[in-house]
Amino acid sequence: MKQPFYKQIIPSIASTLFYHDTERSSVSRGLSYLYLLCTSLVFLSIIVFVIGYIGKVQSIPSHLAGLKQSVRGLYPAGLTVTYNNGSVKTNVDEPYSIDAPKSWNLGAMHLVTIDTKANAADISKYKTLVLVTKHAVVYPDKDNGYRIQVFEDKKGYYVITSQVYTKLIDSVSPYLDSVVPLIYVMTFFLLFLGPFIGGAAYLFGMVVYLFFAVMPVFIVAKIAGGKLSFKSLYAFSLNAITLSLLFQAAKSLGNFDVPLSFFVPYFVWMVIIVYSFKTDAVTPAPSES
Repeated sequence: MKQPFYKQIIPSIASTLFYHDTERSSVSRGLSYLYLLCTSLVFLSIIVFVIGYIGKVQSIPSHLAGLKQSVRGLYPAGLTVTYNNGSVKTNVDEPYSIDAPKSWNLGAMHLVTIDTKANAADISKYKTLVLVTKHAVVYPDKDNGYRIQVFEDKKGYYVITSQVYTKLIDSVSPYLDSVVPLIYVMTFFLLFLGPFIGGAAYLFGMVVYLFFAVMPVFIVAKIAGGKLSFKSLYAFSLNAITLSLLFQAAKSLGNFDVPLSFFVPYFVWMVIIVYSFKTDAVTPAPSES
């Protein structure tokens, strides 16, 4: 008779007689057990993650309100930038710098500097995050470098003023108000679909891992003179890996690490299971899976 999933956990890690049941040599039953175990562990990880970030989500509306206010006031009232078929010009004396709010923690660094007489290489001397020249914009790239976006291939005529900028920001702001509801919707799907999808992915990884991990166990079994087949040992592995998975979950939750703590417990337990059949006349015949 097939045992419920939760009743197999303790015997899987504490009883060699559990593996003497002929049903334990069924790969399909082992896969069913392992999938439910993986799904449960993924669900536990998701719960811990959600508990950790739910408080931060509740503070998002106030941060968004401050962000919208600061972004809305970034563009200087008297500045007009004209873009004409790959060329930029302004109505102000250059270089002209726009600074970010103090809350952005840029220090003495300007947010944007416009100098239509400058070259891209001049960005470092201006101490600015972004440099706009006559024909290009320069901004930070990974590895402390800079990326240059040239305007020459971008045709069009645009005039940007504070009024145009404010209108653009006001059109985008309503979408920001949807961030928190969207996060809650994503959390809902994460809680109810994540364990099944994540459990399936976890199971696939374990199926492949155990195929190779059971090979040294099979060698030990042959040296010991046992009659256990590779298929039986693989079926046992689907339950025997339980302790390693539980310990891995504990390491993740406790944020600590122990070298070889995944393979070694599994291998030792499988060897103990193999030798338990040396003192038992019953060797399970592989069932069809």
